[in-house]
Amino acid sequence: MIHEPNHAFMVDEIVDDLKALYVRTDVRDGAVKTHLDHVLRKDEQGNLLAEPIRFARGKETRGIIVVDGSGGGKTTIIERALEKLPALQAAGEEEVPSFLKVTVPSPATLKSLGQEVLEVLGYPGKMSRATSWDIWATVRRQLANRGTAVVWIDEANHLFRSENRTEIQDILNTLKSLMQGKHPVIVVLSGIAALWEIVAFDAQITRRFSKLEFPPVTQATDGLLFRSIVETLCARAGIEPPEAADLVGRLMHASRYRFGRCIDTTIMAIKEALLEGHNRLDLQHFAEYWARTENCAPEKNVFLVPNWSRIELEPEEKDEPGVAKKSRARRGR
Repeated sequence: MIHEPNHAFMVDEIVDDLKALYVRTDVRDGAVKTHLDHVLRKDEQGNLLAEPIRFARGKETRGIIVVDGSGGGKTTIIERALEKLPALQAAGEEEVPSFLKVTVPSPATLKSLGQEVLEVLGYPGKMSRATSWDIWATVRRQLANRGTAVVWIDEANHLFRSENRTEIQDILNTLKSLMQGKHPVIVVLSGIAALWEIVAFDAQITRRFSKLEFPPVTQATDGLLFRSIVETLCARAGIEPPEAADLVGRLMHASRYRFGRCIDTTIMAIKEALLEGHNRLDLQHFAEYWARTENCAPEKNVFLVPNWSRIELEPEEKDEPGVAKKSRARRGR
C-alpha cells in the first residue's frame, strides 16, 4: 500500500473518471427507448415529441414500470434514456426539461411524495399543513404549467411497504390521476422486482402500464461483454487486465448477477490495485474489496475459493412491499 497523500488523491481521480463512464448495451438501453417510443407522440417525420400519446378516446396516457434487482443499473439506464431523448430536453437556457425525476423520500407516504415532487418542481413552500388531496392538486397544476410530459418516480417500491391495502390503493389512484385530465403525463415507476407484484393487484394498473424487467447477467449471454468491460476499465486506469480465466464467472456470482454491480465491483477492485501500486489487476484485489463489503471469511470469499459457484449469497431484497409478502403467502397456502 502506498501511503503518500498525493497518490491517494490521484487514485480517487482515476476512480471518479471510471465511475463517470457509461456502458451502453443494445438490449437494456434499447428496451427503455422502445418503451418510450410507445408512449410519446411523433411528428410527421417520425421524431418523438414531448407529448404523451392519449388512449381511451384521448382521456388518459400510458405508463412504464421498470424493475430490476438492487444494483442492476436501472436508475442509470432510465436517466440516460431520458436525458438523451431530444424531445424531452430544455429548448433554451431559461427553459426546463419535459421530464421530472423524483426519488421516493423517507418516510414514504402519499403526502411526503407529493411534497417531494413540488420541491423538485421548485414550488415555494412545503405545504406541510395541507392535505394530501390539496398537495396533489397543486402537483397536477404545476406539472401542467411546466409542460412536463414524463414523471419518473425512482425507488417506487418504498411507497408500498404498508400492509394496508387502502393506503396502497390511494397511492395507485393518485398515480393514475396524473395520467388523466386535460394535461396528463406519462408516469414511469422503477424499483425492485416486487414493485410489479404489488401494483399488479390493480387491474387498471396492469392495463395502463407496460412492464420492463431487466434479466440477470449470465456468462452465456454477457460473458464476452464483461470481459471487454473489465479490459476497457483497466486500460482507462493504466493497468493490465486480470489473467484469471474464470474472473467473469466469479464477478457475476459475487455481484448477484446484477449488471451495474458487476461494473461497480470491478472499479473498486481496480482502486485496490492502484492504491497498492500494482500494475495488473488480479483476483486478490477483487477479494480484498469483496471481503470488506460482504464481511465474509476467506473460505466464503467468491474470489478466493476453487468452488466459488457453490457459495450461497444472502438475498438483499429485504425491503419488499408488505402487501406483496401477504399476497405471496396466500398463494403458498
